[in-house]
Amino acid sequence: METFYFSTQFYVFLLSISTVLCTYGSPIQRGLITSGPCTFPLPTSANFSVFCQIPYHKTPYVCDPGGILSRTEVEMLQKTAQKLNMTSCFCSKYGNCQPGIRIAVVLLPFVSWNSIRECDPTYTSSSISTSTILYAQLLSVRWQEHCDADVIFVYIQSWQTERLRTPLLIPLFGDQWPHLRRFSIPLVTAARETALISLENAMSHASRLIHVDLSPAHAAIPRWALAFGGIMLSIVAAAMYVANCISQKMGQRRQKSLVPKRGNEKFRAGFGGGVMMNNSGSQKKKSVMILVGLNTDKRHISRHQVMVEIDFNKENEEDYSDPADFVDDVTDDVLVPDVLYKKPTIDEFEDNIVFIAGIPVVGAERIARLQSVLKKVLEKLEPGVKIFIPPSPEGGSLGVLLTEWPDSRSAAFAVKSLDGYSFDKNHTFSARFFTDMKKLEAPSDAWTTPVKSEYSDVGDLWWWLQNERCRDQFAISHDKLGIPTVGVFTNMKGNDPELAGDPEKAERANWTETVFTWSPHGSYLSTIHKRGIILWGGKDYARAHRFAHDNVQYIDFSPCETFLVTYAAPEENNSWGDYEKDSLRVWDVRTGELKKAYSTFELTGRTQLPTWPFFKWSIDEKYFACLKAPEKDKLEREKKIDGISIFESETFELVDKRAVTIENIKHFDWSPTAPILAYYSECTDAVPAEFGLLQVPSMQRLRSARVHNVADAQMFWQKSGKRLAFYTMRYKKKEFRETGEVKYVGGCQYHVDIFEIDKKDVSLMNLPLAEPFIHFDWDPEGDKFCVLVGNTAKATPQVYKIEANSHAPKLVSKLDAGVHFNEVQFAPKGGWLAVLAKVSAGGNVYFIDTSLAEAKRTNVIEHPLFNKGYWDPTGRYFVTCSTLGGRAGADLGYRIFTFQGRELCRKNLDRLAQFKWRPRPPVKLSEQKQNEIRKNLKKTAAKFVKQDDDEKCRASQEVVEKRRKIMAAFDVIRNRNRECLENTRHLRIALRDGVDTEAQLDEDEFVDEEITIALSTSKTAAPLSEEDERD
Repeated sequence: METFYFSTQFYVFLLSISTVLCTYGSPIQRGLITSGPCTFPLPTSANFSVFCQIPYHKTPYVCDPGGILSRTEVEMLQKTAQKLNMTSCFCSKYGNCQPGIRIAVVLLPFVSWNSIRECDPTYTSSSISTSTILYAQLLSVRWQEHCDADVIFVYIQSWQTERLRTPLLIPLFGDQWPHLRRFSIPLVTAARETALISLENAMSHASRLIHVDLSPAHAAIPRWALAFGGIMLSIVAAAMYVANCISQKMGQRRQKSLVPKRGNEKFRAGFGGGVMMNNSGSQKKKSVMILVGLNTDKRHISRHQVMVEIDFNKENEEDYSDPADFVDDVTDDVLVPDVLYKKPTIDEFEDNIVFIAGIPVVGAERIARLQSVLKKVLEKLEPGVKIFIPPSPEGGSLGVLLTEWPDSRSAAFAVKSLDGYSFDKNHTFSARFFTDMKKLEAPSDAWTTPVKSEYSDVGDLWWWLQNERCRDQFAISHDKLGIPTVGVFTNMKGNDPELAGDPEKAERANWTETVFTWSPHGSYLSTIHKRGIILWGGKDYARAHRFAHDNVQYIDFSPCETFLVTYAAPEENNSWGDYEKDSLRVWDVRTGELKKAYSTFELTGRTQLPTWPFFKWSIDEKYFACLKAPEKDKLEREKKIDGISIFESETFELVDKRAVTIENIKHFDWSPTAPILAYYSECTDAVPAEFGLLQVPSMQRLRSARVHNVADAQMFWQKSGKRLAFYTMRYKKKEFRETGEVKYVGGCQYHVDIFEIDKKDVSLMNLPLAEPFIHFDWDPEGDKFCVLVGNTAKATPQVYKIEANSHAPKLVSKLDAGVHFNEVQFAPKGGWLAVLAKVSAGGNVYFIDTSLAEAKRTNVIEHPLFNKGYWDPTGRYFVTCSTLGGRAGADLGYRIFTFQGRELCRKNLDRLAQFKWRPRPPVKLSEQKQNEIRKNLKKTAAKFVKQDDDEKCRASQEVVEKRRKIMAAFDVIRNRNRECLENTRHLRIALRDGVDTEAQLDEDEFVDEEITIALSTSKTAAPLSEEDERD
C-alpha cells in the first residue's frame, strides 16, 4: 500500500477540509451533520463531552459520536489500554494525568470526499488510503494544543461516496516518534472482525513498536543509498574478477618455474584484498590464503604449491612489526573520534534518575523490608522503576534513595508526585532530579554562620511623594568641575530645577563608578561599584542596602522591587565551563539575601550575555523567564533556540521541571497586567512564523497566528494589557548575495496584527500599511494607537481608533509629514502624543492632542541633535536630552517642556551622561475613589489654577522685594562714600590753592548765548548777473 507522509504544519495552512459525520448510532446526535477535522469540536469546548459520548462511555480518550462501541466494549478496551500502560491525552481537561503512552481513539461512522472538495475546490480526489491518512493528520493538528498524543487511532467505518463498507483503521504516531511514521498506514479490517478487536490489535502493535524504540537511522533507507551501494558492490566484484584473472596467469607462470615470485603474491594481496591497515607478515599471509582459496576451484592449484608460496614469502618479506620498546602515544580519540562519539555516556541516563530524601533510617536487619515497602509505593507510578538504597557502613539505610525510571517523562512525573509525599506521619519525601543534585557544591572551608546585622532605618522611602505641589524629581549624571557628579533635582515649573533636599547629600561627586538607575517605584537610587551594588533611600539618601558582587556590570529590578538581578562577566574568557557558576545572581531587596545564583553559560550555552535584562518578570513577580539554551545535534552544531525557560520565584526552579517548547522562538514578553506570555517564532523555508499568547502556569495557548515569509517582526503591549500588536514585514521572494546578505525581491508588505485580550476567544484583526513601518505606540488606557510610516525623508504619523464590533481599526487622523521622524511616544496617562526626530540636525518634536475627535498638532519644538526623549511619570512634562553617545557635535544638556510643547527650562551641562525621571508607584486608590476624583475634577482644577496664579504673584513679589533689598544696600554704600568725601574736602581745597572746585556755581554769573545750528541743507541755483545773461 502506497503511503504518503505529509507535514502537518504545511497542510494546516494549505487545506481546510470538512468531513461529514453522521451519528446514526447515538440518540443525542441522530440526524445531526457535523463538520470535518478542520472544524472538529475542540476538547476545551462545551459540547465536546456530549458529542463524543464521554459521559456515557466514562473513558476520556474515546470519542465515539456514532455509538460504534458499546459501554461494555469500551470497558474491555480500557482494560487492554491499562495492560499496555496507555493513558488519555486529554488529561489537561479531565485531570488524572498519568505517565505512559498517551493515546486518543476516534470512531467515525463514515466520511466523505465531497466535504473535502467543498472546503478546497482545488483538491483533487486521491486514493482512499491517502485521504484516510490526510484526515487523521488534520485531526491531529486540530487537537495538537490540547492532546499531546503519542498515538491517535482513527477508525473509519465506511467511505459513503464510494460506497466502501470495509472499515479502515489508522494508528497515527505523533511528532515525538518520527521514526515510526512509516507505520502510520490505514489497515483494512477483516469482514468478521469487530471494531473492538481491531482497536486492541492496533494498540498492542503500537505498544510493541514504541517499546522496541526503532532507531531513526534505520527507519527508511533512501533509494540513492541503495543505488550507491549496488554500484560499489559491482565495482568490488569486478575488481575481484580482474584480480583472479591476473592471479591465474601468474599461477600458470609459477607452474613452469617452480620458483615462486614474491611480487605476484603481494600484487594479488594488495589488489584483491585492498591495502591492509597493518603491514605485518601475518596479515599478508591471511590475504594470500584467502585469494588463493577463492581461485582454487577454478585453477586446481595444489595445496603443496600454496604452502610453498606462503613459506617463501614469509622468509623473504620485510618485517614491519613495531620494536619491543616501542610506545604508542596516539590515543583512540585521535584515531577513531567518530566511533568514540557514539560511545554511551552516563549523562544520557541522568535525566531518568531521581534522588529521594526523607526515607526512614533503619538497620541492616530491616533494610529488605524497607526496600519492599518502597518498591510497592513507587510501582504505583511506574511498574518498571528500579531502586537503590545507599548503605551505611553498618549496612543500614542513610535516609536517601536513588530511583531509575524508564524515560525522562516518567522521571519528571515522579518528581512532581513524590516531592512532598507523606510516607508516614514521621517521614515526608523530597524528590529532586539527579542532574540538579550534581550541581550542589560543598560549602567553603572558610564559611561561617552569618552575623545578624542591625536594621538600618533610612527614613521614609516615599517622602518625595508628599510634596504639596506634586512636583516630580529627576536625577542626572554629568561632570562638574571635571569630576563625575550625580544629583537629584526637583522640577520647578517655570523656574530652574532645585536640588531635592540637602545640597550636600542630594548631589555627590563620584556617587557611582559607571551608571545609576531608579527602582521601578522610585523607592531607591541604585549605584554600581567595583565591589557591588548600593541602594540609597530616604530624605538624606542614606545607604539602605549593599549587595556584594565583584566587577558587577548590569543590574535590573523586578516590577514590584522585591528582587534585584545582578550580572558580572567572568574574569577570563576560558573560564566559562569550569568556574562561571554564579555570574547571574538574584537578591531579595528587603533583606539583602542571595536567593539564587545562575550560570549564564548553562542557561544560554553561549560565552557572552545575549541581552539585558536577561530575565523578564511577570507583573506579579511569581514567574521570570529567559530563552532556553540552544541544543546541539550529533555533529555538535548549534540548533536554533526552541523554547522558553520559565522559573517560579518561590522555588527558583523551572515550572513543571521543564522548559516550554516553541520552535525557532525569537522574542517574548510578559503582559503588563497578567501572567500571559506573548511570543514570536521566526519562519523557515518550510515552517511559517508564529505569533501567540501563552497562559502561565497552565501553558495553554490562548491564541496563535501563523504567517509565511516574515522578514522582520516586533511586538507592542498596551499598558492596560487589553491589547497586543504585532508588526510584520512580509516578503515575496528572497535571494542571498555572495556576501551573505539577504535581498528581498518583489517588494515587501507591512502589516500590524492586533490581539484583543479582553474579547472572547482573543479576537484578531489585521491592518495593512501602505508605506514602510517605522514605529508604533499605544494609548496606555484608551482605544487609540499611532503608527509612524514612511522613510527618513517623509515620515507620517497616523492615529487609529479601535471601535466596538469593528473588524479593523479606523483611521482617525493623518497628520502632517515630517523629516527624520523615528519614534512616537504617548504620555503615561494617555491623550497626548510626542513624535520625535532623534539624532537629526533639525531635532523636531511634534506635540499632538489625540483626546479630540480628530488629532490636532499643538506645537513643534526644536532641539538639534538630541538623542533621548522622555515623558515624566505624570505626563505633564516632556524632556529632550543630548547625552554622551549621541551624535558628534551636539551641545550636551537637556530641555524641559510642558505637555503642550512650551519650553520651561534649558540647561547645558558638561558631559551629560544620564537623565532619568524618578518613577512613581502605581495608584492604590479604589475605582470608586478614582471616579469621585474625576467627577470633582473641575473644582480641583480651579483650586490648582488659583495656586498657580498665587505662585506667579508670589514670584513677582519676590522679584520686587529682591530689587528693594539691592537698592537699600546700594544706598548704604553711597551714603558712606559721600560722608568720606565731605570729611576730606578741606584737604582737596588746600591742594588746589584755595579754589573750591566742588562748590556750587551761582546761576547769576552765567551769560545766555544762543547758537543756531542748521539741521538740514540743500543746494539752490544763484541768480545770474546781466553780463552772464549776455554771455
